[in-house]
Amino acid sequence: MALGRGLVAPRERPGGVVDVVLGAHRLARRVAVRVPSFLVLPHVLRGTRRVATVPVRMARALCRLHPLRTLRPPVPVPGCTLSQGWHEIHRRDPGHRWLRDLVSREVRAAVL
Repeated sequence: MALGRGLVAPRERPGGVVDVVLGAHRLARRVAVRVPSFLVLPHVLRGTRRVATVPVRMARALCRLHPLRTLRPPVPVPGCTLSQGWHEIHRRDPGHRWLRDLVSREVRAAVL
């Protein structure tokens, strides 16, 4: 029997890259519960036989904080690209530039 899936769906957007990859292998996930953020996810997973596909660094962090464990997905799932966007009027704003640079440094440090 297939395990029920937890799905992080901001703004209730259905599916994503995981569903595309599974579809290419003629597989599909049976979503049992949708949550709006990764912060809610461990609370709907623990104590159940549900699973969720999340980025590996997020999985490690959640497992450090909650009684969860990691499993390999049934098929390889590609990584994702993170990007920042802002309105042109903020391009030269010193505070906005500082925040963009801070976010970039923190993300690079977390990835490496």
